[in-house]
Amino acid sequence: MRIGIISDVHANLEATTAVLRELERAAVERVVCLGDVVGYHANPNECVELLSAAGALTIAGNHDRAAVGTLDPRDFGMAARHAIGWTRDTLSVEHARRLRELDVFGWLDPSTCLVHAALHPEPNDREHLNTLPRVAASCARLVSGAVPARLCFFGHTHHPGIYRAEGKGVRELPLDQGPVQLDLERHVYMVNPGSVGQSRDGDRRASCAIFDDREKRLEFRRVEYDVESCLRKAAAAGLLLKPRSRLGAVLEHLGWGQKHSWQ
Repeated sequence: MRIGIISDVHANLEATTAVLRELERAAVERVVCLGDVVGYHANPNECVELLSAAGALTIAGNHDRAAVGTLDPRDFGMAARHAIGWTRDTLSVEHARRLRELDVFGWLDPSTCLVHAALHPEPNDREHLNTLPRVAASCARLVSGAVPARLCFFGHTHHPGIYRAEGKGVRELPLDQGPVQLDLERHVYMVNPGSVGQSRDGDRRASCAIFDDREKRLEFRRVEYDVESCLRKAAAAGLLLKPRSRLGAVLEHLGWGQKHSWQ
C-alpha cells in the first residue's frame, strides 16, 4: 500500500489542498496525519474537514490540544498563542469534538508507530527532536523494545528527515538522492515528513512523504501552493502580528528564521 504521510498542517487550506491533490496523483491509498491540523493560519475548520473527507488516520498535535482546551499554551510563542485564541473562537463544535477525540500516539500497523513529537520519555506532543542526541533518545525506545516498532513517523519540528539507529546514536540519511529503501529487518528508523502548512527548513513549499509498506520504500515530495492567498487570509484574520515590520511578520508567520524551540 502507498501511504501519504503528512504533518503540521496548521490550518493552511491552500497547502493542504495542494498536498492532497499531489498524493492523489501519486496513487496513494491512505493518508496519515501526524498532528497540528490547526494553529497559525486561517482555515482550521476547512482543514479538519478535508482530512476527515480524505479518511486520514490522524493523531493529535500540541496545537490541536491547545485549541480544544486540553493543553495550556502558556509556553507557546506569541504568534502561536494568539492563533490558538483565535482558533478556539473559530472552530465549530463538531470540528472541536473531532480534534478532542484524537490521541497523541497511534499505530499504522504492528511494526509502525505514529507520534506527533517524540517517543521519550513517553510518547508525547511536546519534545522537539531537533538534534541528533534527542532523536537518538527516542530511537532508543525502539531499539530497546519499550515501543515495539521498527519504524516511527513523527512531526513537530517542521523539518523533513530520515534517521536510522546506529549503535547508541543515529545517522541522518540524505533526502536528495531519491527514494530511500528501508531495511526494517536490520535497523529501526524515525522519519519526519516535514510540514504541510509552515515549512521551517528554508523551502517554503509544502512537504510530505510517501511510504510503500510492501516495498519498504520512502520518498519525499515538495509541493507548490498559493502562499499569497494563505497570507492574505491570515492577515485579514489578524493572525499576522507586527513585531517590527510587515515583512518580519510574514517571515515569522511562514516559520522562516524560527528557532526549533518554538511551539
